[in-house]
Amino acid sequence: MTAKTPDRREPGPAFDQLPVRTERCPSLASVVFDLCLLCAMVAGLASIFTVAVSHAVAEPRALAVLSNHPVAAVQGLVGLAVLLAIVVLPVRRLLRRLGIRRTVEVHADLVRVTERTLWGTRQWEEPLARYRGVAHHVRASLSGLSHELVLVHENAARNVVLAESDRINHTTIERAKALLGLPELPARELYARSAAALPPRIATGSRLAAQA
Repeated sequence: MTAKTPDRREPGPAFDQLPVRTERCPSLASVVFDLCLLCAMVAGLASIFTVAVSHAVAEPRALAVLSNHPVAAVQGLVGLAVLLAIVVLPVRRLLRRLGIRRTVEVHADLVRVTERTLWGTRQWEEPLARYRGVAHHVRASLSGLSHELVLVHENAARNVVLAESDRINHTTIERAKALLGLPELPARELYARSAAALPPRIATGSRLAAQA
C-alpha cells in the first residue's frame, strides 16, 4: 500500500492492511521560493552591514564614537551576528531539503524510515511498540493549512508522519488506530517531550526491504 504525499498533497493511505508505506517529497518550487526569499534577507542584512562599515571607515567622528564606546560596538556586532544566524540556519535546513525523498514503512512490529537526499541516504528503524499512539495535527505554513496524522514516539525526533492531506477525517483516524493497535493522542502530545534525537544509522545506497 503506497501513498505519495508531497507539498501538493494527495490522499493518504487507506489503513486497511499492513505494511503501510508512505512517500513524501517536498515541492522543489516551494523550497526554491523559500530559499530565494531567505537569501534576499541575507543579502539585505549584508548590505546594511557593508554600508555601516563603509560609513564608519569614511567618517572619523564615527570611528571616534566607536572607540569611546567599545561596548556598544560589540553589542551591535553581536546583534548583527544573531540576525544573520536567525536567517542562515533556515537556509541550511532548506538546502538539506533539496531533492529529499522520505519513505516510511510501518510493519506489524517495526517502523522504518529512509531519507534519500542529494548527499546520500539515511535510514533508521524503531520497534512499533515504542510508539505511544497517533495524533491528528493541523500545521500552518506559507502554502496554507495541512492536516497530518503523526505516529508519536517518546523521542520527538522519531515522530513519523503517516498521512498528510488537506483534510483527515475521523474514519481515517479510527482505521489507523485499529490497524496499528494504538490509541489516539491529543495534538499537544507532539510538543510535550523534547528528548534529544537518537544517533541515526546511516546507510549509503541502501535499499528498502521487500514488502511483507
